[in-house]
Amino acid sequence: MSTNAGIMAAALALQEFTLTQLAAYCSSEPAEISEVMESLRPLVERSGGNTAESPDGGRNSQFWHVAQSDALRELLAEESSRSGTSRELGGLRSPDSLAGLRLLRAEETLVDCAAEESADVRRVMAITAKNYLRQFVAEGADRLDWWALGAEEDEIGASISKDWVGKAPRLRVDLALATLTESEALGHNVPGDFLIETAAEVCELGVDIDRPRHRTLAERFFDLADQLTRRPFAGASRIEAPERLLSAVGWRRVRAQVEPDVDKAAQEAVSLLRWLVEKTDDLLAGSGDSDLYRFLGHLPDGRNRIAVYSDLLQIVPSQYDWQPEDEVVPGLLVEGLADSKAAVHLEQCANVLEASLAQTPFQSDSALIGLAAHVFQDLAARGALVDEEVLPRSNRARVDLLGLADVRARTTAPTVARPNQSGPADWLYRGEI
Repeated sequence: MSTNAGIMAAALALQEFTLTQLAAYCSSEPAEISEVMESLRPLVERSGGNTAESPDGGRNSQFWHVAQSDALRELLAEESSRSGTSRELGGLRSPDSLAGLRLLRAEETLVDCAAEESADVRRVMAITAKNYLRQFVAEGADRLDWWALGAEEDEIGASISKDWVGKAPRLRVDLALATLTESEALGHNVPGDFLIETAAEVCELGVDIDRPRHRTLAERFFDLADQLTRRPFAGASRIEAPERLLSAVGWRRVRAQVEPDVDKAAQEAVSLLRWLVEKTDDLLAGSGDSDLYRFLGHLPDGRNRIAVYSDLLQIVPSQYDWQPEDEVVPGLLVEGLADSKAAVHLEQCANVLEASLAQTPFQSDSALIGLAAHVFQDLAARGALVDEEVLPRSNRARVDLLGLADVRARTTAPTVARPNQSGPADWLYRGEI
């Protein structure tokens, strides 16, 4: 992009500006910009009586404004055609360059939004980050419409594409984070496909970015995705308790995976989001069974194909046959084959857990996970009548759940229950298994 084209594009983006402000966008000196402004009159004009304080004594503090936007756009198109075609924005500049510093500043602003309580301030911060990213793109690619990057679209994320910003996933993730932050602050819903696409981009960040920053950006995306996948239910009377539990466990396990292996965490987030998007559609349509346990079909050999909440597998007695086949969501939902005893056992355990979740008055994520850990302890104590190895397996699962709930776990093993002890798993003593 020629110098004149860059100055015109920046002027169209800002509409009203001082020479100093315009210089920050197009990396030209105020004196050079002043000459271009004079040559562009009457398409641009000085704003009478409107000045800003400036350390140069006011020479560059005079405000200008675009008087004829359409005519200036036509002139910009002509200037661009003379200067050649645009080039793709591929790799990213060194962080010590001006463009690189703007990119870092945009990312820092987006990450800082997590600690800001005011939705209005978060929105302003997201807009500020978008401006930094526009400046980065303006210097990195000869895009005539760089000023439109991240502008309001009919469809969220519509302007964020490889055609727009090239092959580097880092910039696409940064733009997506700014869009998601603004949507969260405004209370807008976000298309599930956009969340899934962004999660896939987060998986690719490792090729463009150092590991600590990859973790930081990934964690911010996971927080936003967690909040935004709950948003469609804001006007609903309730969300099914099992789905709230599974969502809470899923996101906390993804976050726990960030430090040891951020790439694996991002891959698991893709699977989690795919399930959440599909489940959200089912629940909003008034359909969909609990995913704690789902029967999928009978096999000719008498076994059952089922999908089940993976932690429940820790309380299946070893005498029963269970064969995992596919992890729908790693560490959360699994499909597999089970004999009749294992299938009945898992279904009834899931029913007990679902009933307990539905009855609790406490709705926070930590409360639901803590309740699940308590139910596991009770089910394991009774299941140990069939297989004593259920106790140590379930204790590991319980400790893991309590860790996710930020609750200190009691590591002493529970005692084996007897038939005269009442509890939520009395079905274990009625000969049903």
